[in-house]
Parts: sequence; C-alpha cells; structure tokens
Amino acid sequence: MKATWMMVVMALAVGCAEDAGKGAEEDPLTSGKDDSFYRPTEHGELRFTTSNPATISDAERFHAWTFTLSDNAKVDISTSVSNNLDTVMYMYRRDTPGAAWGAYIKKNDDDGSKISSRIKLDAQAGEYRIVVKGFKTALRGSFSVEATCDGPGCSAPDTSCSADVYQPLPRTSDITAACTNQIAEIMFSNEVSSNSGAVDITRKCDLGGIDQKAVDFYHEWWSGFTDFNEQFDYGDGVEIGFQTTHREKGIVVELDAGGDEDGITFIFDKDENLLAMYQSNQSPTVEYYCPNGPAIATPSEDCFWGAIRSLQHDAIETSQGEGVLSTLTGGGVLDVAAQAAIETLGFDGAATATYVLQEYYSTYDNEAAAAVTLTVGSESATFYFASEWRDGLTLRLIEAGERTQFVCD
Repeated sequence: MKATWMMVVMALAVGCAEDAGKGAEEDPLTSGKDDSFYRPTEHGELRFTTSNPATISDAERFHAWTFTLSDNAKVDISTSVSNNLDTVMYMYRRDTPGAAWGAYIKKNDDDGSKISSRIKLDAQAGEYRIVVKGFKTALRGSFSVEATCDGPGCSAPDTSCSADVYQPLPRTSDITAACTNQIAEIMFSNEVSSNSGAVDITRKCDLGGIDQKAVDFYHEWWSGFTDFNEQFDYGDGVEIGFQTTHREKGIVVELDAGGDEDGITFIFDKDENLLAMYQSNQSPTVEYYCPNGPAIATPSEDCFWGAIRSLQHDAIETSQGEGVLSTLTGGGVLDVAAQAAIETLGFDGAATATYVLQEYYSTYDNEAAAAVTLTVGSESATFYFASEWRDGLTLRLIEAGERTQFVCD
C-alpha cells in the first residue's frame, strides 16, 4: 500500500512539473461532437509551400483551413509565430464530403521546445481540416501556417487563369516588426533584374507569374472603391502599365492605369507573398499583409514610403570599425545611430560596439542614403537614413527585432 501511494504521489508530482510553466490549456477543443461548433474563421483551402497568414483577435480566436488528398501523402504543417503567441493545432479527417468532422485525429501544442505547433502525418486519401487557437484565452497576435505535401495524393498547384477572374488580396493586418524588417531587407538588397511593359486588362493571363498577380491585386484594390472599368476605361479599354524589379530578397511591382494618382506599388517576398502596398494619391494609403509578429506603432503613409523608398540603391560604399558606443563619431550618421542605440534602444553606452556603415545613392530621385549596423554583445540593430528633399540625411527607420520602429518628425 505504501509503495502504491508513493507511486501515485510521484506521478502527480511529474504531472505538476510538466504543467508548472504553462498551466492548463484554456478553451480546449474537446474530442467529441462539439469540436466543430466553435465556428472558427474559415480561411478556405490550405496553400502548401507558401504562407497562410491569420491573426488571433478578440473577434477571431479560432482559425481553420481545409485540404484534400486524392491518395497517400506525407504532410507537415506548422505555425510560424511571434515570440509570445503560444498556439495549439488540431487536425480532423473525414471520408464523406459534407459529413461532420467529428473528433480530431491529432493535436499539437508545442513543437519540441518551441511554443509554435506542428503536426506531421503519413496521411491517406480524404478531406482534412486544421484548427489553430491560442493556448490561453487572452493571447492575441498574428501567425502563419506553413505546410508541405509530398506524395501521389498531393494536388498540383492551380495554374489556370481566366481573364475575368481575379486573385483576391490577402487580409490586411497591423504592421509588425518582423514584416518591417523583411521589407527593409528587400528594399536594401541589390537589384537582380527588372522588366516593364503594359497589358490590356483582358489579356492579363498573357503575363503569368508575379506580374499577373500584381495586376489582379491592382484590379481588386481599386474595385473595392469604384467600378474599375468605368473608372479606368478612357475609350479604348483599360491598359495597365507595370514595372517589376526583382531584388535579392524580394520583388517590387509598380502599376498604373495611365491616369493621375492611380499608381500602386506592391512589395512581395521571394516566395511572392504580399507584404505591403502603397497607393500614392493626394491622400496616400499604405496597407500591410504581415504574416506574424507583434504589431509596432503605425507610421504615417508619407513616413513609411519615404523610409522604404529611400532604401532602393545603386552603389554602396562600406566602412567598418569599433569603439566605445558613446564615443563613436564619424560622418554624422554614425553619431546619430550611436545616440539612438543608447537613448531609444537602451544599449550600453560604455560597451564596445562594432559598426558597419553603408553609404549609397537611392534610385528614388538620386538622393543620398545610408545604413548603420551597430552590434554590442549579443544585441544588434540597423539604422536607416534617408535624404529629405536634399536637406541632409535623417534617421527614418530602426530595424531592431521586436523593437523595430519608424522615426518620423
């Protein structure tokens, strides 16, 4: 009896130790028929080999995607999350279309030591659904679902195009530190190639690839405000001009319909996922499509575009060195970056810092620009400077992980 009692105590102790850090999951999806009654936000078909972004908010706490396998396949599905967003993923399967999903077949809270979730499955033919929620009820934040499929049951990507069907824009989001860092890296990276042209909107399928996607997004954004054809048909149809710039880290596509103030610029990552768009009329608009990470302070439209656009460059001169952070001097921008590192980011001014100073000419109006990367111990940040109407360089963006911020007068 004593031995049995000790085993029970030890078992309870182990269970408490495992849960001590996080506690119990809140609002769990139970394994019975109630699983499907949370009415999650439905995102439709899960896209493999690309991001499926979503945001856990007060109004949308549960998110669902579906996919179908025609035969056996290996699937690997995970969440990409911000540092403080602990997700839980549930997977369901059904053989009969339209039937209830029933109980989940797999569940994952933490992917090893990570707070993200991951389900790997040797799956059979059938319909599948995943639901993602926060581990705790109060958790809020953006995340994305990343998925791969390998095997005969995987669907081939749909490459069909119809002249009168347009890809919808992704759901907008807050601007996040991770997204801003990625945009800055794209714009600051070297140009690889560019192409330009014009296409009648009815011949958009002739373009293919990122150009066609950008034309679709251009049409869909304007259609949210006006009758597209009525607005842009000047008597001989609607012709969309485009310039596409492929950079080492991503793609920038600029489009217009030939009128005043109808230009839109789209910024994509290397996988052609949309990160941001800028519409430059008298009341400019910026919209963000950030996959994950905590939100940061939203800059004004002019501040965002002035900072991001100035990062496009032709030539770079690089210098580097080290010294005590509080006494770093040279070229003006190095001083400003060191001061911002201490006063804005809280870096230790008495510590030894290494720096890389890059000076370049912006391809936007041939203005000057610069970037300073400072590293103190394990902390690193990049400070981007833009020329304001040729009045000298001004700090516009600090890329510092979750502490990324725009610097606007």
